[in-house]
Amino acid sequence: IAFGIPEVRKKIRSVSITTKDSDGALKLQYSTDLGNSWADIGANEAASTITNYAGLRGSYSRQRFDVSINNIYTFGLRIVPTGSVTKTADFGVQDISIVYRLKNVK
Repeated sequence: IAFGIPEVRKKIRSVSITTKDSDGALKLQYSTDLGNSWADIGANEAASTITNYAGLRGSYSRQRFDVSINNIYTFGLRIVPTGSVTKTADFGVQDISIVYRLKNVK
């Protein structure tokens, strides 16, 4: 994701994901600047907030991760299930929100 301006540096502040039938048992990983290495988002569990709620068509979970990923041009995100995810057929991503800001051009 280049957020429409690939030539300007950015700072990622938080990443939120709402999923269906995951019970909050997901791990998010990110990569920067089209790199091949992936790092865990929310490795510090104190920075993660999980909210579970029931909807008309299943259970939903919203995870919010406060992060500080600085001086990047592009941002990649992938979802890795943990061992406790058993309902993979019903799993679905409802939305992903990324809070970022553009860095000043120097």
